[in-house]
Amino acid sequence: MNEITNPVVAALPAVGWYAVYKDDNGLPRNLPMIGWTVMADGELRPMAYDPSTGAVFMVWAYDRDKFIGFQAAP
Repeated sequence: MNEITNPVVAALPAVGWYAVYKDDNGLPRNLPMIGWTVMADGELRPMAYDPSTGAVFMVWAYDRDKFIGFQAAP
């Protein structure tokens, strides 16, 4: 499926969650989650924000090799 056959049908907030990535030195870096997009087939796709660049991005597409997981805010 693609964005045409599986469009976004809703969005949910992700307040208090972080996507965790390895930085260039291999250390964990928390990027704030801004929401979850809900696709027509029911899949949830997480969206995050990188404050250092101002970029908003789909978590899975950002850098799969450096992605660690998700973490709730303490």
